[in-house]
Amino acid sequence: METVPHALNSTAAVLEEARASLIDMQVPEAARATGAEVAELVAALTEDTELSVAAWIAHVRASGTPLPREPVARRFGIATEQLTAELGHLGTLGLPAGWSESQGLNAQQSETLRKMLLAVAADRA
Repeated sequence: METVPHALNSTAAVLEEARASLIDMQVPEAARATGAEVAELVAALTEDTELSVAAWIAHVRASGTPLPREPVARRFGIATEQLTAELGHLGTLGLPAGWSESQGLNAQQSETLRKMLLAVAADRA
């Protein structure tokens, strides 16, 4: 019998709940799909579900889909909304459709991710 670590189950559940909320908030499929890839990457790198969801929302906003602060704060919490706003100041971490880990990140994506992780590390210290 294969077992999945609890953290992976928890992360998957949080990301699925975020997906359902973004559907309810009428976020277009294309923005949800690419944002999900960003969220999964952030979750794999940080194991921080709040940061993963915030990265997803920041990506959706950066793609041009308006997600007002108040509804996001009600759905995901004030802390997630604040983190989303902070991520918006860092730049975008976009992944093209069909991206795979073997392709790696370009220089701009790597720098944005580095800044994001440094900001999170400083915030959590």
